[in-house]
Amino acid sequence: HRLDPIAGTAAVESLPDTVLGRTTRDNLVALVSDLDARVDALYDQFDDAPDDLRDELAQLKLTTTDVLALVTTPRRQMPLCSHSLTQALHEYVDGFRQRTGVTVALQLRLEPDSLQPDQAATAYQIVEEALDDVASHACAQASVSLLSSDSHIALSVHGASPGALVTDGTTLASEARLLSLHRRAESVGGILCVSQQPQHGTTVACVFPRTTHHA
Repeated sequence: HRLDPIAGTAAVESLPDTVLGRTTRDNLVALVSDLDARVDALYDQFDDAPDDLRDELAQLKLTTTDVLALVTTPRRQMPLCSHSLTQALHEYVDGFRQRTGVTVALQLRLEPDSLQPDQAATAYQIVEEALDDVASHACAQASVSLLSSDSHIALSVHGASPGALVTDGTTLASEARLLSLHRRAESVGGILCVSQQPQHGTTVACVFPRTTHHA
Protein backbone atom coordinates (compact mmCIF):
# COMPACT_ATOMS: atom_id res chain seq x y z
CA HIS A 1 0.00 0.00 0.00
CA ARG A 2 1.53 3.31 -1.13
CA LEU A 3 1.57 6.12 1.41
CA ASP A 4 0.10 9.49 0.52
CA PRO A 5 1.92 12.14 2.62
CA ILE A 6 -0.51 14.87 1.64
CA ALA A 7 -3.53 12.85 2.73
CA GLY A 8 -1.63 11.49 5.72
CA THR A 9 -1.13 14.94 7.23
CA ALA A 10 -4.44 16.47 6.17
CA ALA A 11 -6.24 15.56 9.41
CA VAL A 12 -3.49 17.05 11.56
CA GLU A 13 -3.21 20.16 9.39
CA SER A 14 -6.94 20.84 9.55
CA LEU A 15 -7.01 20.88 13.36
CA PRO A 16 -6.91 24.23 15.18
CA ASP A 17 -3.73 24.84 17.16
CA THR A 18 -5.74 24.73 20.39
CA VAL A 19 -6.88 21.12 19.84
CA LEU A 20 -3.54 19.63 20.94
CA GLY A 21 -2.62 20.29 24.56
CA ARG A 22 1.01 20.79 25.59
CA THR A 23 1.46 17.25 26.96
CA THR A 24 -0.23 15.64 23.97
CA ARG A 25 1.85 17.74 21.57
CA ASP A 26 5.11 16.87 23.37
CA ASN A 27 4.26 13.16 23.32
CA LEU A 28 3.37 13.34 19.64
CA VAL A 29 6.65 15.10 18.82
CA ALA A 30 8.63 12.44 20.70
CA LEU A 31 6.76 9.61 18.96
CA VAL A 32 7.10 11.02 15.44
CA SER A 33 10.75 11.99 16.04
CA ASP A 34 11.53 8.39 16.99
CA LEU A 35 9.72 7.11 13.90
CA ASP A 36 11.57 9.66 11.77
CA ALA A 37 14.93 8.40 13.07
CA ARG A 38 13.93 4.79 12.43
CA VAL A 39 12.99 5.61 8.84
CA ASP A 40 16.43 7.17 8.34
CA ALA A 41 18.05 3.99 9.68
CA LEU A 42 15.94 1.79 7.39
CA TYR A 43 16.86 3.92 4.38
CA ASP A 44 20.57 3.41 5.11
CA GLN A 45 20.03 -0.30 5.75
CA PHE A 46 18.31 -0.83 2.41
CA ASP A 47 20.81 1.18 0.39
CA ASP A 48 20.91 -1.48 -2.37
CA ALA A 49 17.17 -2.18 -2.30
CA PRO A 50 14.96 -1.75 -5.41
CA ASP A 51 13.89 1.78 -6.24
CA ASP A 52 10.23 1.13 -5.39
CA LEU A 53 11.12 0.17 -1.81
CA ARG A 54 13.35 3.22 -1.38
CA ASP A 55 10.54 5.35 -2.81
CA GLU A 56 8.19 3.98 -0.14
CA LEU A 57 10.70 4.99 2.53
CA ALA A 58 11.01 8.45 1.00
CA GLN A 59 7.22 8.77 1.08
CA LEU A 60 7.18 7.77 4.76
CA LYS A 61 10.01 10.22 5.49
CA LEU A 62 7.97 12.98 3.88
CA THR A 63 5.01 12.12 6.10
CA THR A 64 7.02 12.19 9.33
CA THR A 65 8.79 15.40 8.30
CA ASP A 66 5.48 17.12 7.51
CA VAL A 67 3.88 16.01 10.77
CA LEU A 68 6.88 17.20 12.78
CA ALA A 69 6.69 20.58 11.07
CA LEU A 70 2.98 20.84 11.81
CA VAL A 71 3.28 20.09 15.53
CA THR A 72 6.51 21.94 16.31
CA THR A 73 6.38 25.06 14.15
CA PRO A 74 3.99 27.93 14.92
CA ARG A 75 1.51 28.44 12.09
CA ARG A 76 2.23 31.42 9.86
CA GLN A 77 -0.59 33.33 8.27
CA MET A 78 -0.09 32.53 4.61
CA PRO A 79 -0.46 35.37 2.09
CA LEU A 80 -3.89 35.43 0.52
CA CYS A 81 -3.18 37.41 -2.66
CA SER A 82 -0.35 38.69 -4.82
CA HIS A 83 -0.11 42.00 -2.92
CA SER A 84 0.16 40.37 0.49
CA LEU A 85 2.61 37.80 -0.92
CA THR A 86 4.95 40.61 -1.97
CA GLN A 87 4.69 42.21 1.45
CA ALA A 88 5.17 38.86 3.22
CA LEU A 89 8.30 38.08 1.17
CA HIS A 90 9.81 41.50 1.94
CA GLU A 91 9.21 40.93 5.65
CA TYR A 92 10.54 37.36 5.60
CA VAL A 93 13.68 38.26 3.64
CA ASP A 94 14.39 41.23 5.93
CA GLY A 95 14.16 38.94 8.95
CA PHE A 96 16.26 36.29 7.22
CA ARG A 97 19.02 38.82 6.51
CA GLN A 98 19.10 39.96 10.13
CA ARG A 99 18.99 36.42 11.49
CA THR A 100 21.64 34.84 9.25
CA GLY A 101 23.79 37.69 7.91
CA VAL A 102 23.27 36.36 4.37
CA THR A 103 23.04 39.03 1.68
CA VAL A 104 19.81 38.51 -0.27
CA ALA A 105 19.01 40.34 -3.50
CA LEU A 106 15.24 40.67 -3.82
CA GLN A 107 13.42 41.38 -7.08
CA LEU A 108 9.63 41.32 -6.94
CA ARG A 109 7.52 42.43 -9.88
CA LEU A 110 4.13 40.89 -9.33
CA GLU A 111 0.92 42.38 -10.64
CA PRO A 112 -2.21 42.37 -8.45
CA ASP A 113 -4.33 39.21 -8.51
CA SER A 114 -1.93 37.38 -10.81
CA LEU A 115 -1.75 34.41 -8.42
CA GLN A 116 -4.49 32.44 -6.74
CA PRO A 117 -4.35 32.30 -2.92
CA ASP A 118 -3.09 28.71 -2.85
CA GLN A 119 -0.42 29.55 -5.44
CA ALA A 120 0.71 32.55 -3.38
CA ALA A 121 0.94 30.36 -0.28
CA THR A 122 2.98 27.76 -2.16
CA ALA A 123 5.34 30.40 -3.55
CA TYR A 124 5.93 31.71 -0.04
CA GLN A 125 6.65 28.20 1.28
CA ILE A 126 9.12 27.50 -1.52
CA VAL A 127 11.03 30.71 -0.78
CA GLU A 128 11.02 29.99 2.93
CA GLU A 129 12.33 26.45 2.55
CA ALA A 130 14.89 27.32 -0.12
CA LEU A 131 16.33 30.15 1.98
CA ASP A 132 16.46 27.84 5.00
CA ASP A 133 18.63 25.56 2.85
CA VAL A 134 20.82 28.52 1.93
CA ALA A 135 21.37 29.31 5.61
CA SER A 136 22.17 25.68 6.47
CA HIS A 137 24.93 25.65 3.84
CA ALA A 138 26.55 28.86 5.04
CA CYS A 139 26.00 30.67 1.76
CA ALA A 140 27.17 34.28 1.84
CA GLN A 141 24.82 35.44 -0.90
CA ALA A 142 21.40 34.55 -2.24
CA SER A 143 18.77 36.00 -4.52
CA VAL A 144 14.99 35.78 -4.77
CA SER A 145 13.02 36.87 -7.82
CA LEU A 146 9.31 36.74 -8.52
CA LEU A 147 8.38 38.10 -11.93
CA SER A 148 5.13 38.13 -13.91
CA SER A 149 4.55 37.93 -17.65
CA ASP A 150 1.39 37.80 -19.74
CA SER A 151 1.04 34.04 -19.24
CA HIS A 152 2.90 32.99 -16.13
CA ILE A 153 4.65 33.86 -12.86
CA ALA A 154 8.30 32.84 -12.51
CA LEU A 155 9.81 32.29 -9.06
CA SER A 156 13.52 31.72 -8.54
CA VAL A 157 15.65 31.28 -5.41
CA HIS A 158 19.41 31.00 -5.85
CA GLY A 159 22.00 30.19 -3.21
CA ALA A 160 25.63 30.98 -4.09
CA SER A 161 27.19 27.93 -2.45
CA PRO A 162 30.15 25.84 -3.72
CA GLY A 163 28.30 22.77 -2.49
CA ALA A 164 24.83 21.42 -3.19
CA LEU A 165 21.89 22.53 -1.10
CA VAL A 166 19.77 20.10 0.88
CA THR A 167 17.40 19.80 -2.06
CA ASP A 168 20.00 17.83 -4.04
CA GLY A 169 18.27 14.51 -3.26
CA THR A 170 21.43 12.73 -2.06
CA THR A 171 19.98 11.85 1.37
CA LEU A 172 16.60 10.58 2.48
CA ALA A 173 15.75 13.88 4.16
CA SER A 174 16.67 15.92 1.11
CA GLU A 175 14.86 13.50 -1.19
CA ALA A 176 11.72 13.84 0.91
CA ARG A 177 11.98 17.64 0.99
CA LEU A 178 12.48 17.79 -2.77
CA LEU A 179 9.48 15.52 -3.29
CA SER A 180 7.45 17.77 -1.00
CA LEU A 181 8.38 20.90 -2.97
CA HIS A 182 7.44 19.24 -6.26
CA ARG A 183 4.08 18.09 -4.88
CA ARG A 184 3.22 21.50 -3.45
CA ALA A 185 3.95 23.14 -6.79
CA GLU A 186 2.08 20.55 -8.86
CA SER A 187 -0.97 20.73 -6.58
CA VAL A 188 -1.51 24.38 -7.63
CA GLY A 189 -0.59 23.97 -11.30
CA GLY A 190 3.08 24.91 -10.94
CA ILE A 191 6.19 23.28 -12.35
CA LEU A 192 9.26 23.18 -10.08
CA CYS A 193 12.84 22.34 -10.98
CA VAL A 194 16.17 22.36 -9.14
CA SER A 195 19.42 23.03 -10.99
CA GLN A 196 23.00 22.98 -9.74
CA GLN A 197 26.25 24.33 -11.10
CA PRO A 198 29.50 23.26 -9.42
CA GLN A 199 31.14 26.17 -7.61
CA HIS A 200 28.21 28.44 -8.46
CA GLY A 201 25.39 27.14 -6.29
CA THR A 202 21.85 25.85 -6.57
CA THR A 203 18.70 27.39 -8.02
CA VAL A 204 15.16 26.40 -7.09
CA ALA A 205 12.74 27.65 -9.75
CA CYS A 206 8.98 27.36 -10.13
CA VAL A 207 6.61 28.56 -12.83
CA PHE A 208 2.93 29.18 -12.08
CA PRO A 209 0.22 29.94 -14.66
CA ARG A 210 -1.14 33.40 -13.95
CA THR A 211 -4.82 33.84 -13.15
CA THR A 212 -5.34 37.23 -14.80
CA HIS A 213 -4.12 38.55 -18.12
CA HIS A 214 -3.58 41.92 -19.70
CA ALA A 215 -6.53 43.23 -21.65
